[in-house]
Amino acid sequence: MKSKWNLAAGAIMVVTVVAHVFGGGPEIWQPVYASNLNETVRITMGLVWHGLTVLFIIMAVLSIIAYQKPEFSVGINLSLFPINLGLGGFALIYGFISTGNPWVLPQWILFLPMAIFTFMALKSASNRETK
Repeated sequence: MKSKWNLAAGAIMVVTVVAHVFGGGPEIWQPVYASNLNETVRITMGLVWHGLTVLFIIMAVLSIIAYQKPEFSVGINLSLFPINLGLGGFALIYGFISTGNPWVLPQWILFLPMAIFTFMALKSASNRETK
C-alpha cells in the first residue's frame, strides 16, 4: 500500500530542492567565491553547496521511490528519517545557539516535518511487514 507519508515527504523534499537551487544561496556563496579567502576555502564552499544539492535530489528521488514501491519503504525511510532529523535539528539548534534566533537558519521548517513524515512512513511500513 502506498504511503501518504512518503508522498508528503517527497513533495516537501522537491520543494526543498527547488528552494535550494533557485532561491537560496547566492547571498552566501557568491561573496565567498568573490573574496580573497584561500582557494581551498572557496572551493570547499562550492563542494558543500553543490553536495547538498545532490543529497537533496537523492532524498527527493528516494522518497518518491518509497511511495511508488512500498516494498522499499522501510529501508529508505530508515535512512531518510535520521538524515532529516539531523539536518533539521542541527539547523534549529545551531542557529539558536549561534545567534539566539532560530530563524537565522530556517531550514528546520522543512527538515523536521520531513523527519516526522519519514518516521510515520517507517512506522506504517514496519507495521505492514510484521502483519
